[in-house]
Amino acid sequence: MTDFVSSRGEFAGWRGQTDRRRTFIEDLLVCAKRYTNKAFGGAVVLSDFDSVNRRYQLEEHAGQPYPLCAHYCVRLVRAWQAKNSIKNVEFVFEQGDEPRGKLIELCRADGIEPRFLSKKEVAFQAADLVAWRTRNSFEKVLSPGLTRDTALGAYRSFKEVWKSPHAAFYGNLSRIEKFCQDREIPLRTSAVTIAGG
Repeated sequence: MTDFVSSRGEFAGWRGQTDRRRTFIEDLLVCAKRYTNKAFGGAVVLSDFDSVNRRYQLEEHAGQPYPLCAHYCVRLVRAWQAKNSIKNVEFVFEQGDEPRGKLIELCRADGIEPRFLSKKEVAFQAADLVAWRTRNSFEKVLSPGLTRDTALGAYRSFKEVWKSPHAAFYGNLSRIEKFCQDREIPLRTSAVTIAGG
């Protein structure tokens, strides 16, 4: 998505071609929806993560926001798996640049051995597209000065991306605090300054 958004690499000649870019994204979304059985996704509000991390030893126990969000997605899949008596589910994540240790720890605590593959895998590219489009929708809805038209546009964009059935997690302050309480993550003994927070 990075090359597409910035019109670099194989998309260098696409700069300023709004209709072509929009049609391309719409076609990709139709393809992703057609070949997706069930979608799971999540988001963590970074300012809420930082706020909870100032009170609890969250980062020491769950790592950065990505492992926490990925873990919540795993739990959504596990709930669906149990409800539908699905036996074999493999949990595969993009290798990415972030250390995987905390995600592995969180998954293993739930009896899961995650696998990690290259971001070049087609399934990750489709997931990246869906995540990019979803993030854009969330940013519009959460921005100051939200208008009815902006909210409706974000809703339509969200519907284009997320096929039914789906399950999603929104990691806000109360949910991240509950995670800390459920996992019995200790409170900090003194205030912590978070970089950028």
